[in-house]
Amino acid sequence: MYAQPPPEIALQDCIFYHVMDLPGQGRVGGEWDLRGRVDEYLGQVDFRGRSVLEVGPASGFLTAEMEQRGAAVLALEMPPEAGWDYVPYPAEMLAPIMHDRIDVMRRVRNSFWFTHATLGLRARLAHASAYDIPAGLGQFDIAVLACVLLHCHSPLRILEQCARRAETLIITETHDPSLDGLRACQLLPTAESENWHTWWRFSPDLFVEFLRVMGFRHFRQNLHTQQTAAGPQQLFTIVASRGQTVALARPVANPAPPAAPPAASPPAMQSHVSADAAATSIAAPVTAAAPPAAEPANGVSLDALRASLAQLQQQLAELGSLVSQAPTVSAPPPAAPEPASDDQRAQREMQQTALRSLPLLPNTIRLDEAGLHMAGYAGTEGRSAPRMAFFVNGMPMDDVEFPIHDPLVSQRFAAASGSGQVVRARMTRGLDQLRQTRFWRFDAAEGGAWSPTRWRQAVHLMNPGLERFPMPTPALLERCIGSADSTAFAMGGAMMFKNIENWLAERGWAWSGFPRVLDWGCGAGRLTRYLVGETSAQVAGLDADPEAIAWCRANLPGGVFEMAPPAPPTRFAAGSFDLVVGVAMMTRLTERQQSLWLAELQRLTRPGALLFLSVRGPTHLAYSDAPGALYQRLQAEGFIDLAGEAARETAGSPLPEPSILQSRRQIERRWGEWFELLAFEDGMAALHDFVVLRRG
Repeated sequence: MYAQPPPEIALQDCIFYHVMDLPGQGRVGGEWDLRGRVDEYLGQVDFRGRSVLEVGPASGFLTAEMEQRGAAVLALEMPPEAGWDYVPYPAEMLAPIMHDRIDVMRRVRNSFWFTHATLGLRARLAHASAYDIPAGLGQFDIAVLACVLLHCHSPLRILEQCARRAETLIITETHDPSLDGLRACQLLPTAESENWHTWWRFSPDLFVEFLRVMGFRHFRQNLHTQQTAAGPQQLFTIVASRGQTVALARPVANPAPPAAPPAASPPAMQSHVSADAAATSIAAPVTAAAPPAAEPANGVSLDALRASLAQLQQQLAELGSLVSQAPTVSAPPPAAPEPASDDQRAQREMQQTALRSLPLLPNTIRLDEAGLHMAGYAGTEGRSAPRMAFFVNGMPMDDVEFPIHDPLVSQRFAAASGSGQVVRARMTRGLDQLRQTRFWRFDAAEGGAWSPTRWRQAVHLMNPGLERFPMPTPALLERCIGSADSTAFAMGGAMMFKNIENWLAERGWAWSGFPRVLDWGCGAGRLTRYLVGETSAQVAGLDADPEAIAWCRANLPGGVFEMAPPAPPTRFAAGSFDLVVGVAMMTRLTERQQSLWLAELQRLTRPGALLFLSVRGPTHLAYSDAPGALYQRLQAEGFIDLAGEAARETAGSPLPEPSILQSRRQIERRWGEWFELLAFEDGMAALHDFVVLRRG
C-alpha cells in the first residue's frame, strides 16, 4: 500500500510544482511560491502532534512544512498508472496532452521523492484513489485538500471520503468573489476554451454547508493572496472541525520538530517573503497601517522618463543587430549583490516583478523558408543563469542560443540576477502548421516544461500572413507606441486581445458573452483590429486623435469610431457596453479627471459589465529603467503626477502622453467607489498592468 522511493533521482528529471529552497540545491520550482505565507495558506492551524492526511502532495512542499511544524504526514497520491481527471474533450484533442502529461506527472512524483530525500522527511506516501480512500490507512486528526478539488470530476465525493477519515479538514481553493454568498460551484471548461485540466470554481459556502450536513460544527475562514508564476492569486481557506475549534498556530520563529523526530534532524527549509507577498486582498480590505512616507525622489521628471523610454525603444530597435554580434559566454554574469538600501530593494522588487510577469520580450519575429525566427530579451527572477526552454504554440523551438550575454541588456536589470540575457531561437519544424495558425504564442519556461495555464507570461502575435487589416502609417505608429515598428504594434494588440480572451476563458466566459465592446483610447486600432476581426461583438472605438479616428473608420470596417470629447459625457447612450478596455487612458488623467471618467464609464456600462483599464506598474517601470526611489515614493504617496496638473489646458483634457503613476492601494480606495475590483494583472496590457473591474 505504501510507496517506496526510487533508488536514485537526478534533479534534472524532476518538475517542482512549488518553489522551494533545498539544501545543496538552492531555489527550485515552480508554479506556486508559498514561502513565507504557509500558515495563511493552511488556515493558521497548529500541527504539533497531529496526524495529517495530505491529498495530492505534488512536490512535497506542504508535506515538509507540516512535518516541520510537528505533524506526522501521510501523503495520498494517485497510482502512477492512473491518469488525471481530464475533462472529456474529443480524443484527438486530448491525445497529445495525455501523452506529454504521463511524463510530466512522472517527473512531479520524482520531485516529491527528491524533496523527501534532501530534507530527510519521515512522511509516508500511499498510492490510492481519493474517491475511495482505503480504510487500512487509518484515521487522522487532519485532512488537507490544498487546491486539489478544482481539478477533480467529483469533488464532493473526495470531500466525503476525507470527512470520514479526519476530525478536521483544511480546504484551500481559488477565490471567485462573484460566488460569495452562494452555495455554488461554477463549471469552467467550455467547448471553446479547451480547459482540460481544471473543472470548477467554488464558493466557500458550498463546502461549509456540505460539511454541516456531515456533522461538522466549527468553521474558520480566511482570504489570502499567494504568488504564482502567472502573478498574485487570491485564495480562501476553510478550517472545519466536528467537535471543537482547532488551535491556532503559534507565531514562533522556528517550527516545532516532528512528533517522533528522526535520528538526524532534517535541515530547516528557508522561508522568504516574495516580492509581492503583501499584495492586497480585493475582497477583504487590508487593515494594516500604510507604510511610512518615503522621501520624494529628487530629479525624477517626465522628461527623464521620456528619455529613458526613448533609450529603451532604441535598444529594442537595435536588438536584432546586437544579438547577431553578441558573443555567447560560457560563464554567466555574476549574481546581483544583496540590496543594501531601500532604493535598491525597491529596484530589485520592480525588476523581479517584471521578470516574473514577462520573462520573454521578443524584439524580432520573422517566418521564412528556413523557419520561424525570434530574438529578444529573456530571463527569470533570482538566477544568474536560468535554465530556460522556448516554445511556439507549445512546441519547443529546436535551434536555441541562450543565454547570450550583452552588457547593455544586463544593465537594465542590474538589481535582479537572472536577467540581462539575450535569446536567439528558431523553429524549423511544423512550419506548414504555423503558416495556417492565426496567432503565434511565444513562451519562455524555466525548467523546460511548457504549460498552457501560464498564458499570463506568454507573448502573442497574429500570423502576419493572416492579418485582415492594413497597418497604420509610420506617423500613426509613432504616435501610438513611440516607434514606427509595425511588429511591436501588432504584438502589443495581440497580447492584450489574447490575454483578455484567456482571462475570460479561465472563468468559463468567452467573447460571445460580451456583445458590445468599447475600446476607450483606441488610437490607430492596435487592439480594435482584433476585436473587430476576431469576435462577433459590436465594437466602438473612442479617441481624441482625429487622424487616428479617420484611419480606423477607413480601414477597420465593422467598427464604429467616435471622437472623444475633452471631458465627459460622451455621445454614447447609458448602458451601451458589456465590456470596456481602456489602455493608457487612466495614466493621462489627474485624480479629478479620473473621477469624471469613472462616473462616465459607470454610466456607459450595463450591470455586470467588465472593464480592463491599464496602469503603469512595476513591469513597465522596470522595462523603462525607472529609479527604485520613484517606485518607493509611489507606494508611500499613492498617486504621482509627473507632469503636474498645471500642464492641463482644461479641467477635463488629458495629457498627450502618460504621466500618471498610482499605487494599487490608491486604486482600490478610489476606483472602488464606482466599480468592484476583481483583479490586478501584472504586465498583461503590453507592459502595462490591467486593473479588472466589474459594474455592480
